Amino acid sequence: MEINVIRCILILLVILIHLTPFKECYPDVQNAVLAFVVPLFLFITGYLFNVNKTWKQYAVYLRSLLMMYVVFETAYIILSYFFPVKDGINEFNFSVILDKLVLSPIGPYWYLHTMIVCGSIYYAAHRTCRYLNVGCTVSLSILVSVLISYCSPLLGIMSPLAYFAGVIFRKFSNSRTFNGSFVAILIAIVTLFYGIVCNPGYAMQLSYFSIILGVCVMESLIWCTKRLPAKVCKALNYIGANTLPIYLFHPMFTLSSKLLLGRLITSGNIVCFSILTITVATAGSLLIGFALDVTEVSLLLFKKKMMR
Repeated sequence: MEINVIRCILILLVILIHLTPFKECYPDVQNAVLAFVVPLFLFITGYLFNVNKTWKQYAVYLRSLLMMYVVFETAYIILSYFFPVKDGINEFNFSVILDKLVLSPIGPYWYLHTMIVCGSIYYAAHRTCRYLNVGCTVSLSILVSVLISYCSPLLGIMSPLAYFAGVIFRKFSNSRTFNGSFVAILIAIVTLFYGIVCNPGYAMQLSYFSIILGVCVMESLIWCTKRLPAKVCKALNYIGANTLPIYLFHPMFTLSSKLLLGRLITSGNIVCFSILTITVATAGSLLIGFALDVTEVSLLLFKKKMMR
């Protein structure tokens, strides 16, 4: 349950940092969130990855990921040509779309791309090098991913390191659980303050510093969630267990929020605008996921159930 509560908090923060009015009004807060939200999500993804699958089981899993990535990333690429998107395309042709789709994805769906590449590297190393122990297999996976990141734009150097940090913790931690720590809260506050005041640009890309900060924030969140009422944790757990539909569908709400809730922006009430947009985006995404399951449209994405 604790992992799902953390995932819930992280996905809500992801929606927050995708809100342009909030970013423009509170750039320091955005930097603070970016400092840990991406590496922590990657860490948890690596931690939860199940490498003990047959070739057939992994093929089914990979097919679903690939279909979701191709559909949503292609849609985002095409829309970026017609709408003002920061990292959008300027030319609309097959080669540009293919380049963005395969090598350098844009928009929020790059995360699926990283999951596919890192997961495939780790699974291939695990299956083809069974005679090696776990440490050698993980080390080989990291080496291959780092070589790929240096030799091609397929991966950024820090993304696989954050991903495999989660794998390493899962494989080599004695408890394989997170206990939470009040001391971690103090460390997280100090490092965030340092980043915002002394080096505000450090959070704009993954770094060793942000990976360490991500772990501190995770321990801090666990310490806090253990002190929340059971009903609140249950609600957060449900949202955290269904981060996939929220991740896939929230951009349509964040992109349209400025148009639909413009009055809150003009009145200067950015905080209310952000809270309302996060609430609508979360609820709307979950309803879409539920509708896809009821109508069985999710099967078109090779996904039996979008909701858990």
